[in-house]
Amino acid sequence: MNDIKDQIQRKGLNKWWAYPVNGRGTLQYATGVGKTRCGVLAATVIVATRGIDNCHILILTPTETIRDRAWKDEFKKWGHMNIFNSCVECVCIQTAYKYVGHHYDLVIADEIHNYIAPEYFNFFSQNKYDKVLGLSAYIDPVKMPLLNAIAPICDRLNTQEARDLKLISDFKIYNIPLRLSGSEKKSYTSSNNAFNGLFPFFERDLKLMYSCMKPQNYVTFLQRKGMSLDDENKTFPFRCNAAMAKRKKIIYNSEAKVEAVKHLCELYPERKIIIFSQTIDFADKVTEEIGENCVSFHSKIGKKARTANLDKLIDNRTKVTRISTAKALNEGVNVPDISMAIIASGTSKVKDLIQRIGRAVRWEEGKQALIFHLFIEGSQEEKWVASSQMGYSVEVMRLEQIS
Repeated sequence: MNDIKDQIQRKGLNKWWAYPVNGRGTLQYATGVGKTRCGVLAATVIVATRGIDNCHILILTPTETIRDRAWKDEFKKWGHMNIFNSCVECVCIQTAYKYVGHHYDLVIADEIHNYIAPEYFNFFSQNKYDKVLGLSAYIDPVKMPLLNAIAPICDRLNTQEARDLKLISDFKIYNIPLRLSGSEKKSYTSSNNAFNGLFPFFERDLKLMYSCMKPQNYVTFLQRKGMSLDDENKTFPFRCNAAMAKRKKIIYNSEAKVEAVKHLCELYPERKIIIFSQTIDFADKVTEEIGENCVSFHSKIGKKARTANLDKLIDNRTKVTRISTAKALNEGVNVPDISMAIIASGTSKVKDLIQRIGRAVRWEEGKQALIFHLFIEGSQEEKWVASSQMGYSVEVMRLEQIS
């Protein structure tokens, strides 16, 4: 354990313990700083206070993979399996938000940014708990009011600060512009024009557009504009949404991206690589193109197969050195010897980029991680990439310049 990392974790927990509402707060730490260990340490403190036979600790997770292996592995790593086996209940939020009337000595809300929504926050209003430890790499400022009602941020450390302190490995980000094929460009231009023609009608507000897909909401919106529903405008919300979806599909599944991923993997045969995309079809296409040393990981693969594929990547005795995932590995999975990430498609969200970088920058002596972010130049995706990378040092390179 890095001494500085240990000091930061314990300092953060001391702040959490002493926060105005004692033991109710969130640690916003970059991936790799050791949020999960903070949770283990918090659990040991509660057990020391209450006794192992009188503790009930709940760990909330956003995915089955984190639920089934990440926390168990962490308790085992630090020699506290007795606590995990005796006191800990590990549950996905999709189940826990339905709980009513339960009581816990400690709730550890892993990746708490996923629960800052009215439906999932039902858990906190319908159950009792003495202490809450939220864990996250990044929380959207828009969500802070709701978070503050349960577990306000009590300590922060971002990715850049973690790199400066050598808590994570050094890394470089390269943006790789790509072009659509002729037929893809034609389809993209058509859908983009359709979207841009309709979106201003909804005041350039996506939430408003989605809301107007419900008839009563749309009628109310039209009345506010001094309009009534007619044969022409009744299809506007659905046509706008369809054009946006088609535009995304073309960007996400571009053939140029498949070829770029394959090329980058061939350039770095010695590195263990994670490939991020936004669609399952693309993730599987990449696996097919790369061949036997690549496996897929996504929601359409059964739980046992997902586990087996991840184990193949972790086990250095296998041929598998690449894993292609459609968002499913953004959070909570620790494979330290991954040293390269290819973001074939992303979003405009800072959180998503932080988490994806985090998969490749786990600390190893002498390691410099490479992050390649692909995008279709001149498309909406170029704006998404720029938005997600605010504050990062990035170099733009053509694929043929990389060697």
